[in-house]
Amino acid sequence: MCYHLLTAPAGSQVSLEHEDDVAVHFADGSILLEQTKSALSQNPLSDWSEDLWKALANWLESTSPPKSGGASIRYQLYVVPQHNMGAFAMAMNAATTPQAVKALVVQVSGALPASKKNRNTGCYPHLKRFLEASEEEQVRLISNLRIESNVADPVEPIRDLLRLTVVEGFINTICDHAIGTAKQQAEALMRHSQPGVIDTDGFRARFRQFVSKTNLPGFLPFTSAPLPGEIASMLAVRPTFIRQLELIDASKEDCVRSVGDYLRASADKTHWAEKGLIFPDALSDWDTTLLGQHGAIRDEVGIAHTTVDPKGRGKLVYARCRQVKRPLDGREVADHFAHGSFHDLSERRELGWHEEFDSLLDKDD
Repeated sequence: MCYHLLTAPAGSQVSLEHEDDVAVHFADGSILLEQTKSALSQNPLSDWSEDLWKALANWLESTSPPKSGGASIRYQLYVVPQHNMGAFAMAMNAATTPQAVKALVVQVSGALPASKKNRNTGCYPHLKRFLEASEEEQVRLISNLRIESNVADPVEPIRDLLRLTVVEGFINTICDHAIGTAKQQAEALMRHSQPGVIDTDGFRARFRQFVSKTNLPGFLPFTSAPLPGEIASMLAVRPTFIRQLELIDASKEDCVRSVGDYLRASADKTHWAEKGLIFPDALSDWDTTLLGQHGAIRDEVGIAHTTVDPKGRGKLVYARCRQVKRPLDGREVADHFAHGSFHDLSERRELGWHEEFDSLLDKDD
């Protein structure tokens, strides 16, 4: 159902358990009736499969005789996972003319063993309905029938639709949302005794909105916290941002957290760039934005807190910067990322938490 909602022509509708298992109602009044079979063991497309002949019998019962002036009907049998087609199923797929359909009927009749004719269970009652149908009914059904069984995973065709425009890491999340939304909308209608019919145009509009919202915190994969040994090694080196924190008497806990955030932010940037999760220029633009915000905070603190000593002003600037939440490439980011990126800027640009400490940054003590 979800696949049809994403691929059917504009103005179509897709229904669940209404006209059939799934049906596509086209704007010109024509319809595609689809029966779906999920079979892990038996093959629904073998020559004497009950599923195969029951599907055909059901369509003959539901659409014969055709309604007066009725729109054209196409039929589709969709089977997952992938199964090899028997000779009859292959012949059905190939039969598009009355002559080919007639040849199929002769083929099936001639191959029908006596044991099948004497059984009242299994495929024969359904097969009998097909063989006893009028030639017109047989031609109308088979010439408009398509059997599909070419994918191991039914979600894969939806993934293929997304791969040209969606980063691989987001595809499963988006598929889960789309399939779940289609199911929920149809079932909500049916619970209220309404047909489970969904407009493709409205579904796609909401789908596009969701895709654009993949810029949410949970959709950027953040690295796990660094190991204690990694943090201890960097603390021992006393990089620029740690020396800055020492100048404002930051606690040991602040220093440890800052190193952890710095390491995670550096790893995140590398990972996102390698995976193509952000545009190449996004980090540079984000750095520029952070620098501007830092400058604005520093100026505000300098103007509003002239009576506070330089160390206190440095603490204020640092506290304000820790609260900064700026989107990256349209995505919200975790607190550790913004915090660590400020320290990364400090390493690369000798960014001081207060300008009065700039002259001390190159000193050991």
